[in-house]
Amino acid sequence: MQAYNKSVKDQEESSEGISETIGRWRQLKAMALNYGLVWDEFNQLELTLENKESQLRTAREKVASKRKELQQQVGLLSDCYNAVVKEIISSDAEGKIVVDGNGIHPEIANASTSGTTLKICSRVLGFDLGCLLASICGAGNLPRLWMHDSPRAADTEDVMYHKLMHIVSSLEELFGDIEPTFQHIWTTTSMPPNDLNRDPFIRLRLHARSDEGKLLKRSLR
Repeated sequence: MQAYNKSVKDQEESSEGISETIGRWRQLKAMALNYGLVWDEFNQLELTLENKESQLRTAREKVASKRKELQQQVGLLSDCYNAVVKEIISSDAEGKIVVDGNGIHPEIANASTSGTTLKICSRVLGFDLGCLLASICGAGNLPRLWMHDSPRAADTEDVMYHKLMHIVSSLEELFGDIEPTFQHIWTTTSMPPNDLNRDPFIRLRLHARSDEGKLLKRSLR
Protein backbone atom coordinates (compact mmCIF):
# COMPACT_ATOMS: atom_id res chain seq x y z
CA MET A 1 0.00 0.00 0.00
CA GLN A 2 2.81 2.33 0.87
CA ALA A 3 4.48 1.57 -2.46
CA TYR A 4 1.19 2.31 -4.26
CA ASN A 5 0.80 5.63 -2.52
CA LYS A 6 4.36 6.55 -3.41
CA SER A 7 3.75 5.62 -7.05
CA VAL A 8 0.60 7.75 -7.17
CA LYS A 9 2.45 10.66 -5.59
CA ASP A 10 5.29 10.33 -8.09
CA GLN A 11 2.81 10.29 -10.96
CA GLU A 12 1.03 13.33 -9.60
CA GLU A 13 4.33 15.21 -9.31
CA SER A 14 5.31 14.09 -12.78
CA SER A 15 1.92 15.18 -14.12
CA GLU A 16 2.30 18.58 -12.49
CA GLY A 17 5.75 18.96 -14.09
CA ILE A 18 4.36 18.06 -17.51
CA SER A 19 1.52 20.56 -17.06
CA GLU A 20 4.01 23.28 -16.13
CA THR A 21 6.14 22.38 -19.14
CA ILE A 22 3.11 22.45 -21.43
CA GLY A 23 2.12 25.80 -19.94
CA ARG A 24 5.57 27.23 -20.53
CA TRP A 25 5.60 25.94 -24.13
CA ARG A 26 2.17 27.43 -24.74
CA GLN A 27 3.42 30.72 -23.38
CA LEU A 28 6.52 30.54 -25.59
CA LYS A 29 4.31 29.68 -28.57
CA ALA A 30 2.11 32.71 -27.91
CA MET A 31 5.19 34.89 -27.53
CA ALA A 32 6.61 33.48 -30.77
CA LEU A 33 3.37 34.14 -32.65
CA ASN A 34 3.26 37.66 -31.23
CA TYR A 35 6.91 38.18 -32.16
CA GLY A 36 6.14 36.98 -35.69
CA LEU A 37 3.30 39.47 -35.98
CA VAL A 38 5.46 42.26 -34.60
CA TRP A 39 8.30 41.28 -36.96
CA ASP A 40 5.96 41.27 -39.95
CA GLU A 41 4.65 44.68 -38.92
CA PHE A 42 8.22 45.93 -38.51
CA ASN A 43 9.15 44.69 -41.99
CA GLN A 44 6.04 46.32 -43.44
CA LEU A 45 6.86 49.61 -41.71
CA GLU A 46 10.44 49.36 -42.93
CA LEU A 47 9.25 48.84 -46.51
CA THR A 48 6.84 51.76 -46.13
CA LEU A 49 9.68 53.92 -44.79
CA GLU A 50 11.91 52.98 -47.72
CA ASN A 51 9.07 53.81 -50.10
CA LYS A 52 8.46 57.16 -48.42
CA GLU A 53 12.18 57.93 -48.50
CA SER A 54 12.25 57.07 -52.19
CA GLN A 55 9.27 59.35 -52.80
CA LEU A 56 10.96 62.09 -50.78
CA ARG A 57 14.16 61.74 -52.81
CA THR A 58 12.17 61.89 -56.03
CA ALA A 59 10.27 64.95 -54.81
CA ARG A 60 13.52 66.66 -53.79
CA GLU A 61 15.05 65.88 -57.16
CA LYS A 62 12.01 67.36 -58.91
CA VAL A 63 12.16 70.48 -56.72
CA ALA A 64 15.89 70.84 -57.41
CA SER A 65 15.26 70.40 -61.13
CA LYS A 66 12.48 73.01 -61.10
CA ARG A 67 14.67 75.42 -59.12
CA LYS A 68 17.48 74.96 -61.61
CA GLU A 69 15.06 75.48 -64.49
CA LEU A 70 13.67 78.60 -62.79
CA GLN A 71 17.17 79.97 -62.22
CA GLN A 72 17.98 79.40 -65.89
CA GLN A 73 14.76 81.09 -66.98
CA VAL A 74 15.33 84.06 -64.65
CA GLY A 75 18.96 84.22 -65.78
CA LEU A 76 17.88 84.34 -69.43
CA LEU A 77 15.28 86.99 -68.64
CA SER A 78 17.93 89.03 -66.79
CA ASP A 79 20.31 88.77 -69.74
CA CYS A 80 17.60 89.94 -72.14
CA TYR A 81 16.55 92.78 -69.86
CA ASN A 82 20.19 93.79 -69.40
CA ALA A 83 20.66 93.93 -73.19
CA VAL A 84 17.59 96.16 -73.57
CA VAL A 85 18.67 98.44 -70.70
CA LYS A 86 22.10 98.93 -72.27
CA GLU A 87 20.48 99.87 -75.57
CA ILE A 88 18.04 102.30 -73.94
CA ILE A 89 20.34 103.99 -71.41
CA SER A 90 24.03 103.30 -72.03
CA SER A 91 26.60 100.52 -72.24
CA ASP A 92 27.56 101.22 -68.61
CA ALA A 93 24.07 100.51 -67.29
CA GLU A 94 23.32 97.10 -65.80
CA GLY A 95 19.87 95.58 -65.70
CA LYS A 96 18.85 92.45 -63.85
CA ILE A 97 15.69 90.65 -62.77
CA VAL A 98 15.17 89.65 -59.15
CA VAL A 99 12.44 87.15 -58.22
CA ASP A 100 11.35 86.79 -54.60
CA GLY A 101 8.24 86.12 -52.55
CA ASN A 102 6.86 89.53 -53.47
CA GLY A 103 7.09 89.08 -57.24
CA ILE A 104 9.39 90.02 -60.10
CA HIS A 105 11.56 93.13 -59.74
CA PRO A 106 13.50 94.70 -62.63
CA GLU A 107 16.53 96.54 -61.25
CA ILE A 108 19.00 98.95 -62.87
CA ALA A 109 22.50 99.86 -61.69
CA ASN A 110 25.22 102.21 -62.93
CA ALA A 111 22.72 104.62 -64.43
CA SER A 112 22.13 108.18 -63.37
CA THR A 113 18.53 108.82 -62.34
CA SER A 114 16.64 110.94 -64.85
CA GLY A 115 13.25 110.97 -63.23
CA THR A 116 10.10 109.76 -64.92
CA THR A 117 11.68 109.10 -68.31
CA LEU A 118 14.12 106.55 -66.95
CA LYS A 119 11.44 104.85 -64.85
CA ILE A 120 8.96 104.55 -67.72
CA CYS A 121 11.36 103.50 -70.46
CA SER A 122 13.76 101.33 -68.50
CA ARG A 123 11.63 99.71 -65.86
CA VAL A 124 8.32 99.46 -67.72
CA LEU A 125 8.84 99.53 -71.46
CA GLY A 126 12.33 98.07 -71.15
CA PHE A 127 11.07 95.24 -68.96
CA ASP A 128 8.18 94.48 -71.33
CA LEU A 129 10.55 94.37 -74.28
CA GLY A 130 13.00 92.25 -72.27
CA CYS A 131 10.20 89.75 -71.60
CA LEU A 132 9.36 89.65 -75.32
CA LEU A 133 13.02 89.02 -76.16
CA ALA A 134 13.30 86.31 -73.49
CA SER A 135 10.17 84.63 -74.84
CA ILE A 136 11.68 84.60 -78.32
CA CYS A 137 14.76 82.95 -76.80
CA GLY A 138 12.58 80.23 -75.25
CA ALA A 139 11.94 81.46 -71.71
CA GLY A 140 8.50 80.91 -70.19
CA ASN A 141 5.20 80.22 -71.94
CA LEU A 142 3.97 83.73 -72.61
CA PRO A 143 2.70 84.67 -76.08
CA ARG A 144 5.27 86.59 -78.09
CA LEU A 145 3.09 89.63 -78.44
CA TRP A 146 3.79 93.14 -77.25
CA MET A 147 1.17 95.84 -77.63
CA HIS A 148 2.13 99.35 -76.57
CA ASP A 149 -0.58 102.01 -76.56
CA SER A 150 0.68 105.48 -75.78
CA PRO A 151 -1.78 108.38 -75.63
CA ARG A 152 -0.39 111.87 -76.02
CA ALA A 153 -0.33 112.49 -72.25
CA ALA A 154 1.89 109.45 -71.71
CA ASP A 155 4.37 110.07 -74.53
CA THR A 156 7.99 110.36 -73.52
CA GLU A 157 11.10 111.60 -75.31
CA ASP A 158 11.31 110.60 -78.98
CA VAL A 159 14.89 109.46 -78.58
CA MET A 160 13.79 106.87 -76.05
CA TYR A 161 10.96 105.62 -78.25
CA HIS A 162 13.28 105.46 -81.23
CA LYS A 163 15.74 103.29 -79.30
CA LEU A 164 12.97 100.88 -78.38
CA MET A 165 11.66 100.79 -81.93
CA HIS A 166 15.14 100.09 -83.30
CA ILE A 167 15.53 97.21 -80.85
CA VAL A 168 12.33 95.63 -82.18
CA SER A 169 13.46 96.27 -85.76
CA SER A 170 16.82 94.60 -85.08
CA LEU A 171 14.99 91.58 -83.64
CA GLU A 172 12.95 91.28 -86.81
CA GLU A 173 16.11 91.48 -88.95
CA LEU A 174 17.54 88.44 -87.12
CA PHE A 175 14.88 86.26 -88.76
CA GLY A 176 15.99 87.22 -92.27
CA ASP A 177 13.50 85.91 -94.84
CA ILE A 178 11.72 83.80 -92.22
CA GLU A 179 8.48 85.09 -90.71
CA PRO A 180 9.32 86.52 -87.25
CA THR A 181 8.04 84.48 -84.32
CA PHE A 182 6.76 87.53 -82.48
CA GLN A 183 4.33 90.39 -83.05
CA HIS A 184 4.83 93.96 -81.94
CA ILE A 185 2.08 96.58 -82.15
CA TRP A 186 2.82 100.19 -81.22
CA THR A 187 0.33 103.07 -81.21
CA THR A 188 1.70 106.49 -80.39
CA THR A 189 1.43 110.13 -81.29
CA SER A 190 5.21 110.31 -81.62
CA MET A 191 6.72 109.95 -85.08
CA PRO A 192 8.91 106.88 -85.57
CA PRO A 193 12.53 107.28 -86.71
CA ASN A 194 12.96 108.07 -90.42
CA ASP A 195 14.21 104.60 -91.36
CA LEU A 196 11.07 103.02 -89.84
CA ASN A 197 8.56 105.65 -90.96
CA ARG A 198 7.45 103.60 -93.97
CA ASP A 199 5.92 100.32 -95.01
CA PRO A 200 5.91 97.61 -93.80
CA PHE A 201 6.57 99.12 -90.38
CA ILE A 202 3.76 101.69 -90.51
CA ARG A 203 0.51 99.76 -90.83
CA LEU A 204 -2.03 102.49 -90.15
CA ARG A 205 -1.93 106.27 -89.91
CA LEU A 206 -4.81 107.91 -88.04
CA HIS A 207 -5.92 111.51 -87.76
CA ALA A 208 -9.07 113.37 -86.77
CA ARG A 209 -9.25 115.72 -89.73
CA SER A 210 -11.79 113.57 -91.55
CA ASP A 211 -13.62 110.28 -91.21
CA GLU A 212 -11.07 108.60 -93.47
CA GLY A 213 -8.41 109.17 -90.85
CA LYS A 214 -10.37 107.52 -88.06
CA LEU A 215 -9.99 103.92 -86.93
CA LEU A 216 -13.44 102.80 -88.09
CA LYS A 217 -13.64 105.42 -90.85
CA ARG A 218 -16.50 107.15 -89.07
CA SER A 219 -17.41 109.04 -85.91
CA LEU A 220 -19.36 107.14 -83.28
CA ARG A 221 -21.94 109.24 -81.51
